[in-house]
Amino acid sequence: MSVYAFFSYDVHDQERFAQYSPGNQPTIMACIDRHGGKIVFAGGPEIYQDGTPRQHNVCIQFPSAEAVQGLMADPEYAAVAVHRTESTHNYTIFLAPEFVPPQ
Repeated sequence: MSVYAFFSYDVHDQERFAQYSPGNQPTIMACIDRHGGKIVFAGGPEIYQDGTPRQHNVCIQFPSAEAVQGLMADPEYAAVAVHRTESTHNYTIFLAPEFVPPQ
């Protein structure tokens, strides 16, 4: 069953964040791919319904929660992710399993 990883954050240091994205986009994409991830959505809130919107929102589909953990622990990804964590605030990551209707 798929798991969806949601990342939401605001950028407070644009210069540092540029070292993450787009500065390391090929590395990020290769790491996501290596762990079976597929980006479902990436961007700002095009249409916002309620609450406090974040500047950046990303949803990535993975084959399992272990695959997400594998990405987060991947040394190659960690080397570039530090640019994201040090240049953002209001940061949230959560995982949600694919909804399977009751039979």
